[in-house]
Amino acid sequence: MRSIPRLRVAIATTALAVASFVVPVSSPAAPAPHPVKTKVERHALTAASGVPAARTLSAADAAAAQQRADGKRSHVTSASSELAVPSDLAVIGVTWARGGGSGATVQYRQRGASGWSSWAFIDADGQDGPDRPEAAEPGARSGSDPIVVIGASHVQVRLITPVSGAAPAAPEIIVVDPGTSEADRSVGVAQPGSAVAAARRPVIYTRAQWGADESLREQSAPTYGAVNAAFVHHTAGTNNYSSGQVPSILRGIYAFHVNGRGWRDIGYNFLIDRFGRTWEGRYGGMTRAVVGAQAVGMNYDSFGVSVLGNFDIAGVPAAAVSAVKALVGWKAQIHEFNPRGTALINGRRFNAVSGHRDANQTSCPGRYLYAQLPSVRIAAGAAVAGLPSLSIDRDLDNREGGDLLARRANGDLALYSSTNSGRLKAPVVIGRTTDRDLLTIAGDFDGGGSADLVSRRRSDGRLLLQTGDATGNGKPGSARVIGHGWSGMDVITGAGDWDGDGRQDLLARVARTGALRLYSGNGRGGFRASRAIGSGWQGMRLVTGVGDWDADRRPDVLAVHKNGVARIYRGNGAGGFLPAIILPGDWSGYRSVVAVGDANGDTRVDVIGVTAGGTARLGAVGRSVNSVVWSSVPTSLAGLAVYTG
Repeated sequence: MRSIPRLRVAIATTALAVASFVVPVSSPAAPAPHPVKTKVERHALTAASGVPAARTLSAADAAAAQQRADGKRSHVTSASSELAVPSDLAVIGVTWARGGGSGATVQYRQRGASGWSSWAFIDADGQDGPDRPEAAEPGARSGSDPIVVIGASHVQVRLITPVSGAAPAAPEIIVVDPGTSEADRSVGVAQPGSAVAAARRPVIYTRAQWGADESLREQSAPTYGAVNAAFVHHTAGTNNYSSGQVPSILRGIYAFHVNGRGWRDIGYNFLIDRFGRTWEGRYGGMTRAVVGAQAVGMNYDSFGVSVLGNFDIAGVPAAAVSAVKALVGWKAQIHEFNPRGTALINGRRFNAVSGHRDANQTSCPGRYLYAQLPSVRIAAGAAVAGLPSLSIDRDLDNREGGDLLARRANGDLALYSSTNSGRLKAPVVIGRTTDRDLLTIAGDFDGGGSADLVSRRRSDGRLLLQTGDATGNGKPGSARVIGHGWSGMDVITGAGDWDGDGRQDLLARVARTGALRLYSGNGRGGFRASRAIGSGWQGMRLVTGVGDWDADRRPDVLAVHKNGVARIYRGNGAGGFLPAIILPGDWSGYRSVVAVGDANGDTRVDVIGVTAGGTARLGAVGRSVNSVVWSSVPTSLAGLAVYTG
């Protein structure tokens, strides 16, 4: 007869505090959207001496350029001729060879029925390859943000650089004709009075609906990271576009980012127009953690949203602000970050809702939109207020993904960080395990904002806490004692917020009796209470907290019985259990099963199973919560003692 653990089952209800935002709902579009081809022109900029009309800076422009160059006196180094605009709506921008252009800035002007406009600044960067902070995209170029030009017959740009520095090499102006489609005028027409709650996905118009030519983007699989924050942008150029012109604007930005900047796709994950409509940006799945190009060095840990318009010169329409609130609130629920909190990214602390200017040298998203970010944090935060923390933060090194801990034969403690694409990075030694066992990454157990390490000292049974590292090198802080009398335990695992009080908890098994006990954390690295929540668990060979496996907004535990049967023991959100789920297959071949959080970028819980021979496999939730999709992990863990997450 199989020995199945007895659980204390209780039904709990969790109150959800949900804020409602008004967002448009689309009406049927006719004719149907279709891919639209764009046309791209490139024109080399010439030395300023050869373009008399562009080489002289006004006193005001010279002062502004100097300020943008960190106080360095600047001058015009190159400019374009007066170029004819190929269509009523175009997107233009300036690019140059990467590796140069520190302190460079760009100005543009356009000619309409009343003559030439004044010169206007556009944000530019000299950074290499914002798509991949670690290695620049092949063919990527530095340059300006895209500029939307409507109703102009001609445009002209000029490049301004510090007098003391080298001018950017091979500068070009990119002029994009985004093409037209009869479908553009009918996509996303709002129905007055309609609304959805922020707890549900807001209406988001797809790439197909704005006519994205999918052959234009890089065809390799998207890269997935994590979403712990949102970076807000604005675009440049006009604020007076019509509803029907928005798809053309999106196609123009897309073509400029790919054919001008050399990026793999449009840079932003989402775009919002002045009418309050939200549009899908970068390809790869709106619910997934698609790595975008929203902020250099921050792209693997955030998502980007850009509002169409120049909000340095005009206020932000209320409909657009509402749409930003709804989008951020929805994404925060999916990826489980607090819009009112902060995020640690690459060793830097940001507001979880930040402007582009907070991460990089830019004025984006403009002073008027930037001033709206506090209200976005408040409103989006209301969408997640009262929801339990569903995931267990296993990111001990504060880089991305979840981490796995293993002990080498010599006692070294090695950390393997996941890459959010189902792989493990090369291990980093973060300490020694002399006289310590039952290690677990317990989430943010002390409330310090990063994942913490909990372990048991074998010699005296004391429980130790090491705070997570805030600098991104993976090494936890010094150990301190947080409990006594743990010699009798043979399992300790981070359980997430098991009792629904907003604090991280631990689960432990008593070796002699098989009782499973809940140790409720106090949010400061200690415990409020301990109580038994199940018996008969001595039959379980492996036990690990997995966070919200079944997507019911309550954390769960995965346990593998000695007979090889694996079950998800579903938490009820109040310290007890709901009926268990049996997972398919024979799990007896795994000597360790480790919950690593989201290791493949699909926003769901993943585990890594390690066989006796050291082969690692990634297990992800399948189409249903009682199915598992396995894939190989090309890292051998032979000879290592792997801990339970």
